[in-house]
Amino acid sequence: MVQLTVGYVAGFIAAGMFIARLWSPSIITFILSGFLSSTNSAATWTVAGRLFQKSYWPWILRDDSFYNNGVPKRILFLSRLTMLLGVLISIAAVITPLGLYQTLGHGKITQASFKYINDPSPYGYATPPRGNATFSRVCINELNSVTDTSNLVPRPCPFTDTEEIVVWLPTGVNYTYPYSYDLNIPQVITDIYSSGTRDDTTVSNYFDIQWRQYLMANNTDYNNNSLYTVGTFRKMESLLLHNTYEPIEGLVVDTVKGSIGFRNHTVPDGFPNGVSWEEDLLFIEPETACEKYIYRGLVLTDRGGFANLDRAVPTFDRSDSQKNPELYGRAYKAAWMSNAFSALYYNIVQPFNGTDGMDLSPLSTVNSFIGKTYSISGSTYSSNTGQSILTISPDYGTYLLELFNGAPSDNSTRAPSDSGFPTNPFNVSANMFRNISTACETSGRADPANIENLYIACGMIFGVPQSVTRSYHF
Repeated sequence: MVQLTVGYVAGFIAAGMFIARLWSPSIITFILSGFLSSTNSAATWTVAGRLFQKSYWPWILRDDSFYNNGVPKRILFLSRLTMLLGVLISIAAVITPLGLYQTLGHGKITQASFKYINDPSPYGYATPPRGNATFSRVCINELNSVTDTSNLVPRPCPFTDTEEIVVWLPTGVNYTYPYSYDLNIPQVITDIYSSGTRDDTTVSNYFDIQWRQYLMANNTDYNNNSLYTVGTFRKMESLLLHNTYEPIEGLVVDTVKGSIGFRNHTVPDGFPNGVSWEEDLLFIEPETACEKYIYRGLVLTDRGGFANLDRAVPTFDRSDSQKNPELYGRAYKAAWMSNAFSALYYNIVQPFNGTDGMDLSPLSTVNSFIGKTYSISGSTYSSNTGQSILTISPDYGTYLLELFNGAPSDNSTRAPSDSGFPTNPFNVSANMFRNISTACETSGRADPANIENLYIACGMIFGVPQSVTRSYHF
């Protein structure tokens, strides 16, 4: 259906005026003819004749036999041209407004107040009100449990009023809090992490980033058994494949570049026709780098991870991690170490120094070829269970299940491979694979949170396997 615009309405009005102007004299003279009698005065015939001459009745009835007789052609042409110009002008008055339309333009810059609007998406429905919920924290001394028995024990947080009594006993160390453990965050901490986002700035700070869902809990050891806030995780709608920009409750999600910005779900108030504005937001954009690894299926197949393994131990530049985090270099070293340890496990390479996985030496020879298969030790990977999904893991070498307290599977149920059952002649341990994360991330929980240390997480992505026979069964 055609939508009426200002141009269409103006054209219709002009068309109506054109028709009225064109035919009103003829209609009036037609009415006038009904009032004239057979006998009228000379003045009446003069006035009536003048009206009849202005109408189209003489032309319609063709009763003016002398209309063209004795009239010069130039005069006749001008008289007809006058009528033609009148028609053209009337048509132009109708057509010209049809191209007109109404649009909204930018107005002048003005101050505006923002108001909250409801988010109709699943994220809006799943976000409870903030209420009087406050932040809370527990500081834990997480050191080596072998040398420090206080591992995973709550300790007083900096700047808090928590009093701790430590009693050394023959059986260990006992920690008590006579006045309960204070979960509240001191004002000085709040001021430090909010100092750059004052003066009505739109950039979010640490305390603007909150759990979407939470619950209230209590514990006799915390806050004198009073209620405190605990964040919870609930999986909701996935936005990864939308490939657009979406404002949802508390966030601006960019699935084009892959980032999220923190923002209250508010819009300027008092602009019924729409409004545009600019503001600075805190965006988090994760950076990732990947390195190809050997393919894992029901058997371990060498796709170049062994055969093309670089003999030299890779390194990366750590001189300025803030400016250049060297993500690819870290990923490559992690992949190299995982491949090297796996090759040592399968007796593909000769032993090298650094059995702890940290002090490595260049490899000598690699005894493998592309396409060679190796048996996977472990019941988890010798069956079809869990083989048809994409998985992401922070651990390395998990396909060598027997290194991680897994029981080797029966030889009869293992998929056939070019190599026999791995005997691990050089005693490759799970700790060697665990050290890969440290070598890749270079900083961990025990390192200070300063500008020199980055938060980097390393791990492995196991892709969906492909059937060798092109069938639908794995």
